[in-house]
Amino acid sequence: NCGIASLALDVTDFTCANVGDNTVELTVTDNNGNTDSCNATVTVEDNISPNAICQNITVQLDAAGNASITAAQIDNGSNDNCGIASITASQLSFNCSNVGDNTVTLTVTDVNGNSSTCDAIVTVENNISPTITCPADVIAVTSDDGTGNCSTTVALGLPTATDNCSINSVLAQVNGTTIDPITYEFNLGVTTVTWIVTDPSNNSASCTQTVTVTDDENPTITCPADVSVTADTDSCETLAAS
Repeated sequence: NCGIASLALDVTDFTCANVGDNTVELTVTDNNGNTDSCNATVTVEDNISPNAICQNITVQLDAAGNASITAAQIDNGSNDNCGIASITASQLSFNCSNVGDNTVTLTVTDVNGNSSTCDAIVTVENNISPTITCPADVIAVTSDDGTGNCSTTVALGLPTATDNCSINSVLAQVNGTTIDPITYEFNLGVTTVTWIVTDPSNNSASCTQTVTVTDDENPTITCPADVSVTADTDSCETLAAS
């Protein structure tokens, strides 16, 4: 009724710790020193989303063809004005079907339910080579095929190969040239066959098998026709034309 001298609040500053409803007391003093007070509810909101920051990473498949990551591995310092409650990734497990680049979404959620996302590239590599065991060495003879040739085809068998993902190709080579192991003609002597196995990531392994070809066929001979000749004059012998 005589004029207000001052208005005062018991709380004027708020932080992340005050998110939600806060009771604030207003004190009113008039020009004659009389006071009165009332309470107000000050609701503090945090509507600022976190700053999601991603980084690309590379992971290797293990011997079983699997790899895994954590969300922390693709986080590159995400931050928030009030604090981060959780960081999650859209994919954590990888296998042989994921070899190459994979887009993984990182979701950052703050303590007040605000969230933001970013994408990271997770490159999955398979650097584990296959294993291979060659078939046993082979000894063959040229008469086995009945052709009378100085070479023969051989039943080489097949190598045993395993890989953490899969086998892409199996090749047999002689002197660096790929051969058909079924129809290839092996010459007399010892020939080294190199078996090469390759997986879909171009990792490879090799082993060697020797093929020894011998000749056990006797030669054939046909004699010339029988010859009748007359001895030379005054001689009991003569030269006969063979």
